[in-house]
Amino acid sequence: MPTASASGGMACHLLLIRRLRFQLFLLAALNAAASLQHPFPDLPPTASFPNFVGNMLPGPPFLGNAFLRSASITDPDFKESTVQHFDLDLQYQHKSYVFSLAYAGAKGTHLALGQDNNQPLLASPSNPVNELTTNSVANAPERVPFVGLSPLIFRLESSGNAIYNSLQATFKKDMSHGLQFLAAYTFSKSIDDAGDSLGAAIGGSFGRPIFGELVYNDQNNVAAQRSVSDFDREHRFVINGTWNVPGPEHATSAAVQKLGNGWSISYIVTLQSGLPFSILDGAAGTLFGPATTYTTADLAPGATLKDARRGGSVSGRVNEFLASFSVGTL
Repeated sequence: MPTASASGGMACHLLLIRRLRFQLFLLAALNAAASLQHPFPDLPPTASFPNFVGNMLPGPPFLGNAFLRSASITDPDFKESTVQHFDLDLQYQHKSYVFSLAYAGAKGTHLALGQDNNQPLLASPSNPVNELTTNSVANAPERVPFVGLSPLIFRLESSGNAIYNSLQATFKKDMSHGLQFLAAYTFSKSIDDAGDSLGAAIGGSFGRPIFGELVYNDQNNVAAQRSVSDFDREHRFVINGTWNVPGPEHATSAAVQKLGNGWSISYIVTLQSGLPFSILDGAAGTLFGPATTYTTADLAPGATLKDARRGGSVSGRVNEFLASFSVGTL
């Protein structure tokens, strides 16, 4: 007889992140005075922040052997990441057929995020920055909030968020009459501002879970990079099954019966949406620091996102796609 059931659940997971702290590496002659009894240099007093050794915090124009420093910083108010999972599943069974309709979702809070806290400020005659009134690529290191530190100082923070919602439908037939199959369709959307695979894919050394996704473009506006996750697939349909091929029951030859029995055909078909991706422009945003891969490209004058979505051959789509974006100069 037909049966129906309903189930639901919720779970919360704590993601532990190893915290990083400011590190200073002294090699060779820089630490020549070290000994086993006194391996580390004397640090300056802790009355001010940040603290540096010797002349490692020079002022502009950074002459001689002075150079910009980079630090590994963790937000002192860093919170451990949490992910909440929730679902509701309805099932209906009739004989060997089972149909289910489910909602599944997840919410991530306090996700690890790498944000630059030393982005150069824009100067003007009415709002000078460190006595500068003009903006140029050359004076970007002098327009930073912390002079002497690199314009790119990514601090590990816990300000990232993510949300996932999905509608999942499955239709299954258990084995009977030599046939079984399972069809599953998922309609979903994942949105975040702290993904961790995009960076690893394009740079290999950042975007890792321990650092979190590095903020792109304006470092003071994390909300601007909130978008679909780089692993988001809006539609996904999978069907698989097995058919036991009937044997030659009426064959009189033993050889034909032996060779003709025990055969089955299995299949699996997957249809799914493609992955989203970002167009990066390493030549853009240099007024705010050195050229990096942390900036996205702008649309060409008069172009819209619809212009980047073309049909036709692969080469034709690529050419039209590239023509929809412009290369930055500042």
